[in-house]
Amino acid sequence: MDSHKIRSVTLDQHDDLAVLDVVLVEIDTPALAREFGSELEMVIQMRPADRILLDFSRTKYMSSTAFAVILGFGRRAGDAGIQVSFSGFIPAVRFGADVLGIGRIIPIHETRAAAVKALRQA
Repeated sequence: MDSHKIRSVTLDQHDDLAVLDVVLVEIDTPALAREFGSELEMVIQMRPADRILLDFSRTKYMSSTAFAVILGFGRRAGDAGIQVSFSGFIPAVRFGADVLGIGRIIPIHETRAAAVKALRQA
């Protein structure tokens, strides 16, 4: 990944699985959420793997716009044949995801290890 084009995530690739560590502590404004979304779109275009895990362990706050961005990412990735899962939400962020029903569309796992295991078994 080109580090001066994509700043919100780091990529760790494992054969058929790409783990994207979200490095943003807060995704709290519409502008930042849109920038994050643009970078996630670049990931879909690059297609680093057929399975992508977004790990939010560092993220402490997400706005409603940020949730819309990750939901859209999951749907567009799915349309491209890429399986997506999320992991590492702190309780407050997980609460927001649960209220919005994101887990009904994109699997959410408590830990990175659980998500990697589930993606590899799928």
